[in-house]
Amino acid sequence: NRIIMLSRAIEQSGSLIIISDPEGYVEFANETFLKATGYELDEIVGKHILEFKGDKYREFFESAMNGSQLTGEYIQKRKDGTEFLASCRITPTKNSDGNITNMVEASDDITAHKEAVKAIEKANYSRRNFLANMSHELRTPLNGVIGISSLLLDTETTLEQKEYLNLMKTSAESLLKIINDILDFSQIEDKKLEISEKPFDLISVVNLTLNFFKM
Repeated sequence: NRIIMLSRAIEQSGSLIIISDPEGYVEFANETFLKATGYELDEIVGKHILEFKGDKYREFFESAMNGSQLTGEYIQKRKDGTEFLASCRITPTKNSDGNITNMVEASDDITAHKEAVKAIEKANYSRRNFLANMSHELRTPLNGVIGISSLLLDTETTLEQKEYLNLMKTSAESLLKIINDILDFSQIEDKKLEISEKPFDLISVVNLTLNFFKM
């Protein structure tokens, strides 16, 4: 019963399983492996496992022959000549004397996962670039508004006009701060944000906030 249970588990596993002798000559492959690669079982039994792998797999397999269980990402070849990237786990099985009897490899196609990660990274890169470009484009006119309002405040104006100019200047400065905060988010994602301590006048900040609501 135990043998039947293990046989079913291997045969019906969602992972690609291929079993070879200690030298690497294939003795068995499950249905998942055959479907993923396009081979028939009799086409791979007796052949060396390296025939179905990328060049870098040799060193990985030879290291496992020393008796260690290893994991890595390697190229898996299909019958039609195409390839896909697989996450591999290779385990040497041993008899009661401690001698290796078989090499069991279980692998999973991670092509879709890698492509999804690349797509996310590309989208994040585009978003960061957009935010950075948008922020820089908005800064120029805002700095103009702040500069002109500062110049007007130095001219002869009524108290009411000064109040409006001050409100316009502080509003533009607040918006500029929001834009700088947006850039900070991009720097956080790029792990480039530097935090600094600066003194501020709490009463002035509260009064400024209240002035917005007065208008």
